[in-house]
Amino acid sequence: MKIKVINKLDQINEDFILTIGNFDGVHIGHQAMLSEVKTFAVNTSCKMVVTTFSPHPQIVLGNKSNFLICNEQQKVNFLNECGVDYIYIINFNIELGRKNPDDFLREYIDHHNLKGVFLGYDFTFGNKKMGNYDFAKNYFSKKDILVKELSKFEKDGSAVNSTRIRNLLHRGDVNEAKNLLGRPFLIRGIVVEGKKRGRTIGIPTANMKRDKEFLVPKLGVYATKVYSDGHEYNAVTNIGINPTFGDIDEYQIESHLLDANVDLYTKEIEIEFIQFLRAEQKFEGLESLVTQIKLDIERRRELND
Repeated sequence: MKIKVINKLDQINEDFILTIGNFDGVHIGHQAMLSEVKTFAVNTSCKMVVTTFSPHPQIVLGNKSNFLICNEQQKVNFLNECGVDYIYIINFNIELGRKNPDDFLREYIDHHNLKGVFLGYDFTFGNKKMGNYDFAKNYFSKKDILVKELSKFEKDGSAVNSTRIRNLLHRGDVNEAKNLLGRPFLIRGIVVEGKKRGRTIGIPTANMKRDKEFLVPKLGVYATKVYSDGHEYNAVTNIGINPTFGDIDEYQIESHLLDANVDLYTKEIEIEFIQFLRAEQKFEGLESLVTQIKLDIERRRELND
């Protein structure tokens, strides 16, 4: 199955049902909700549409940084795995955020082929978040369009949502984040030129360019895997400012590939986080730092992941 990305509902010529949300991370809560919507779509011979926003409203309205769990391409890939037929991406800006909820529904959602709208229990839309399930149900009540509220999905007694996962990642708990995502946490970016200090000590690293909108876990050293050009490499990744040297203002994302001498400069890579190994620390000198890095590498080997 190949998902289709659209920016207008007129691009769909068949009956469809849709759900609306940001779907950042497409976590297990999202997956459960999408499974319910997919079942209804199949049973009613409708296409399934996920409506989402780009940029994320919190980036526009809240000026958030270190926030997004996945980028747009990852989101499309994850939604494709959930059996979604179309992803309808609405360009979000301040003007859209100020629209009354009825104007939003009329201009962006209401369509002659629309047969059903599924909304999360806590989803809101429109100016001052005045739109919700009850508002949408009332709006569509005279149009013979089903509006259904999707129930809360919980794990360990708490709702699974993107905020909970962000908090875990900010604490470095990539294992529990993996449980709630239903997959390992991944970041993607281009390898750029760094200080090249690793090469001088025999431990070269690939330095990933950081996009400030996207979340990176707590500063420290992680057991990871690095993917590039269809290849998979066991790695150790450091996120930090190299305090031993004190010459970097913004933190770096540097990965050392185990048993692989590969030039990844200018290439796109994806880093999969497996386990937090230790916090970043300042060492007395280069020799102490190298000793610790070698210990990190040995611990990574012991994981066999």
